[in-house]
Formats: sequence, structure tokens, C-alpha cells
Amino acid sequence: HVLVPEFAAEAARGIPKDWNRPDTMPQSSENGQLFWGANAKDFFKRSGPSPRPDPGQFLVGFLSSRPGPDSTPDLLQRLGPPMRQDSGWVSFPWNDFDAKRQEELQNWRRAWHGSKLEALYSTIYHGQLKESSNQDRGERLFTGMPGVYVHKDKTAHKADNYVRFVPLCDDGIFWAAKWEVRVDRARAIEKGKNTDQWVQPAASVQLVALWLCGRTAEDMRPNDAVAKKWNPQHEANPKDWS
Repeated sequence: HVLVPEFAAEAARGIPKDWNRPDTMPQSSENGQLFWGANAKDFFKRSGPSPRPDPGQFLVGFLSSRPGPDSTPDLLQRLGPPMRQDSGWVSFPWNDFDAKRQEELQNWRRAWHGSKLEALYSTIYHGQLKESSNQDRGERLFTGMPGVYVHKDKTAHKADNYVRFVPLCDDGIFWAAKWEVRVDRARAIEKGKNTDQWVQPAASVQLVALWLCGRTAEDMRPNDAVAKKWNPQHEANPKDWS
């Protein structure tokens, strides 16, 4: 059983400003992020071996203290069995994207959204990705282009630039998350666009699978972004969705 920190229901009030702040803080600061290399290895040095990552057990532990809405109190019901992917990633299919839904959306295109682990619970709770629309909250968007920002298959690797590995359980394993989605390109936001990202209204984005990656220090790749610690106050609270 993976001991994941419980959801801090009273204290958790995280917004994108909290999650993006480490990008601009000195690496030496308490809340700055590191990029995997000699300094990060030294910072996370531990005695004894780390357990092997088990994404399925991690997800069970993560959602055990993170209940869903009344319609789906057990959020595990929203996700199917794990499937191993490349580079240590494991995908969990989104159960609502069933055969009927797949047929309805057969003309929608596959895309990828890098996520912060702090947003994971809220996304699973609401069953959708939230549009970036408010720069005052630290949401990143091009002026006049609110929407969900995703990468197409051709630039899928760039979605990984938006993930950050987190030592969530303080057991020597670092976790990161991203989403596989389908998008309706007929509703794309193209006005004044100067980016290789696709920008979509939230209603034109369908969750397809949650991708999780757990890496030990030995598995981490050079320059992987990694948080120094997990801050429960920075986790998004699903009740704050607006």
C-alpha cells in the first residue's frame, strides 16, 4: 500500500500561480524547483533502496482520501486498468470514453496536456480540463485566447515540458501526470495565434486517459523538472472550481 498524503480539505487552495511560481524562483530557495542532475541527486540523497513505483497502487492511495461528487464518490470508478507505455509512463483509460463515445468523436484529434500533480484531483473530480482564462490567478495564456492548451501528436513531447515530478510520498519515488485527450478542431481558437499549441474551448476537449509516471532517482532523466517537496496547501480544491 502506498502512503500518499491525505487531501488537506481545509487548507488546500492551490491555484496556477502557486504551481508556476517555482519556475521563476532560484533553485536554492526552499520552494524552487530543481532540474535533475548532480545537485538534485545530492538534494534527494537517501540511504537504502527506494521501492519500485507502482502507479496502480499510487492511484488507489491518492484517491482514497480524495472523494468524488455525490454521483461518483469513488473516483477510481472513472479510470480503467493500467496499461504500460514507453519511458516509464502508465496510462489509465477514462471510462466515460467508451465505445459509444469513441464512435461519436471519431473525427476528433488526439492531443496531449501536461499537468501539475497539484491539479490532478480536481481534474478527475470534474471530469474535464479547466480553461486558462485568468492571468491574475497565474494561468498561462496568450492575450485574448482563453482555452485549454494542448499539443498535437507531432509535438506531444512538448507536453512533458509542463509536468513536474514531485516527491509526493517522501519515499524516493517522484511522480508526474499528463492527460491524453481528443479535441474538436472545428472549434479551435485560432485568432491571433502564434504558437504550436492547439487552443480549445473546454467543451471541445474529451479526456481519454490519465498518464502517470513514477521514477526513482535511478530512473530520473537529465533535466527532468522536480519539486523539492509536496505542499498540501498548493493542491487544487475541487470545491473552488469556477
